Amino acid sequence: MRLGRCSWILLAAFAFAGCQSTRPGDSIPDPSFEDDFGYAETEPITEERLAREEQIFERAQLELRFGGRIPFDFLRPSEDTLIDPGFGIGSKLSFEIPRAKNVYLGLLVEWGYHEVDSFGEVAGPEQIDLVDSFQKWNFMLSLDYDIPLTDSDLPLLFRVGGAVGVNLQKFNEDDQFNDTIDTFVGFVLRPSIGLRLPINENLLVFTEASYEWVPERDLVTNIAGAEVAGDAPIFSAGGLWLGLAFQWH
Repeated sequence: MRLGRCSWILLAAFAFAGCQSTRPGDSIPDPSFEDDFGYAETEPITEERLAREEQIFERAQLELRFGGRIPFDFLRPSEDTLIDPGFGIGSKLSFEIPRAKNVYLGLLVEWGYHEVDSFGEVAGPEQIDLVDSFQKWNFMLSLDYDIPLTDSDLPLLFRVGGAVGVNLQKFNEDDQFNDTIDTFVGFVLRPSIGLRLPINENLLVFTEASYEWVPERDLVTNIAGAEVAGDAPIFSAGGLWLGLAFQWH
C-alpha cells in the first residue's frame, strides 16, 4: 500500500513539473544562426527567403571609375619603361552570388591613355621609341570579396579581388609612320585591394589600388609582318582608382 502511495506522489510531482514548463507565455527560443563573418542572423525562414536564396544572383552593382596608371615592371622595378604616367576611365557590372555571401562576379571594361617620353629616338634600342602615344583597352572578368570592417547596418568594406582578360594597345605614331604598327593584343592579369564606403543602400564610394601584369611581347609592323627592332615594351602598370558604385537588389 505504501508503494502505491509513493507512486501516486511521484506521478503528481512529474505532472506539476510538466505544467510548470509549459505554462502560458513560455516558448522555445528560436534557433540561432551565424553568417559568414560570425554575426548573428535572425531573419526567419520564410517562403520569400527560400525563394530569394534560390535566385542566381542576390545584389547587383554598377561601378563608374576614374584613375591614374604608372607603367612599371613589378619584377624589375628599376627598369625604365619610357612611358609616361597616364589616366583611365572604366565601368564594371557585377553580381553577388547568393550562396557565397559578399562574393561578386563581374565584367570590367576600361580605357586609358599614355604618352611616350622617348618618342623620336629612331636609333634607340627600344621598340617603344617609334610610338608617340597609345590608347589602352582592358576587357576583364573579375572576382571580388568584401570583408566588413565595422559592425553596423552599412559597414566599411575591405575588398580584395582580381581580374583576368584581354588587353589591347592602339598606337599613335609619327605622321610618316602612322598606323604601321599593329594593334597589340595580349593577356592581362590584375590583383587589387580597396575600401568601399556605403552612403546608403543604393550608393557606395570606393578607392582601389591595382597592378595589371601584361606579358612582354614584340611589336609587329603591318607592312611586312616583321618585328620592330629593339627591346620589347613594358605595358604592365600600377593603378589607383576612385569611383562610385550603384547597388540594387
